[in-house]
Parts: sequence; structure tokens; C-alpha cells
Amino acid sequence: MPLVLAESINGLRRFYQIQVSRVFNRLALLPLPIATLSERRLYLRRPLVNGLGLYHRPLLVSYPRSGTNWVRYIVECISGCPTPGEERLVSGDNYFLDRAHRAYPVMKLYKKVLLIVRDYRECILRHKQDVWSDYPDVVALLTDETHEHPPSWYIQNIQAFDAFKGEKVLIYYENLLKEPVEAITKLSAFLRLDPARTRSFLEDIETEFQNSVDAYTRLVHTSETALTKDISFHAKTKLNPDQVEQFDEFYFSRYPDIANRYLSLYDTRNQIP
Repeated sequence: MPLVLAESINGLRRFYQIQVSRVFNRLALLPLPIATLSERRLYLRRPLVNGLGLYHRPLLVSYPRSGTNWVRYIVECISGCPTPGEERLVSGDNYFLDRAHRAYPVMKLYKKVLLIVRDYRECILRHKQDVWSDYPDVVALLTDETHEHPPSWYIQNIQAFDAFKGEKVLIYYENLLKEPVEAITKLSAFLRLDPARTRSFLEDIETEFQNSVDAYTRLVHTSETALTKDISFHAKTKLNPDQVEQFDEFYFSRYPDIANRYLSLYDTRNQIP
């Protein structure tokens, strides 16, 4: 096939991929029809995207692979109520909270927001590990809007959280792993979970963490970070030093205010080796 023709076909394919993605994103913003929660569960992926519209419940916000399932396990274990998504400990529709990966368009409709933030390299590379090698560089990955759960959601969720006027709390995934007692106590207080049940949960936190990992892997998932508690696993194994720095440059040059307020602990450029 002549090179010019091949490039034209690839360009045309890329154009239609972008158009399809834009249509999907617009459809995702449409309100769910009035229905029972059971009927809403038929929207298989939408609860993970824009939430179930449970505006009277706290909203759990996270980019995929940011520790959402560990938080869900904690909430279900302490509250005794289910959370949206694949069934973990508790079944039913009396959800304790709502959750969304693409929360920025709907966040303002809620009264309480819990944001879980993880190192951008770790959650994005983990979520895009099957396609990362297809990109020519880090910027191409981070600016691609054609794939499901585009990386732009990561920073847009943080921007929306920063502007949110209601009751809100930020918890870093790394603290949930390295300082679980402090982080879970903070989470529990924000969600007004029962203090006695929270203390009981924390008494055997390592067993609970392992039970959560077991539940996660039984659902045909894998989590090297959860198994090893190595919070830099994906950056170490999938990036060279220049690519590590490209991630930092992308966020701190394009979003300096937000990055400095929320992401400084991930900036490797000024860290002492």
C-alpha cells in the first residue's frame, strides 16, 4: 500500500475514533431516566462513569486504579451497606455512597465529596498498561481522548474538587497504604461511620487489607501495588527516567496551580535521590 494512502487511511480512522469518543462523552452526560435503583443497575458501566445520581449520598471520586475498591471495602465493612460497582461484601441497592470516575460534570450536584488521589504515573499506567507502548511519548498518552476513561479525567476531577463549595475531603491512596489508621480514621469521620466499628476494623487492619486484595483478585483483577505495597511499582517497571520527568512536566507546566496544591508529593524533579 502506498505510504500516502496508508497515512490517509490512518488519519481517517483516527478522525472517526475521536468523533465516536465525543458522542460517547456527550451521551454520558445525559441524565438517567427516572427509575428504581434496580433498573438503574442495568446501566452497567455508567455508575462507574458519572455516578447513579444519588445526590443525597456522599460522592466517592477517583480516577480508575486509584484505590477505589479498597475504599469500598472499608465503607462496606464498617457501614454494613453496599457501594456501587462489582459486588464486594454487601449486596443490595441501599448504597451508602455514590461513586464516579468522571465526576467533574456532576460533582456540583452533590453535598459531600470524597476524592481519592493517587500518583498520576501509577494509576494512569496501571489503567492503560495494555496500550501504553502504542504511544510515541507521555504527552500523546495523556492527551488522548479517544479511549475509555481518558487521562484528562484525572486532572479535571481534581479541578472540580478544588472548586467544589460543599463539604469535602481529600485522601491520598498512598496514605491508605502507608498510614492506614490515620487515613481510615479521617475517612470514617468524614462519612460519619460508626466510631466503634471503625476502631474494631482498625484493630486487624492487615487482615482486612489482605481480605480486600483477595476479593479484588477473585474478580479476575490483579494488583501488584496492593500485593507488594510498592507505591512506585508501575513507574519503576514501565518508565525510563526521562518519561518519569515528562509526567511531572506535563502536570506542573499545564496546571501549575492545581498541581502545586494537590500533586506536589508526586513531583520527582526536585527530590533527593
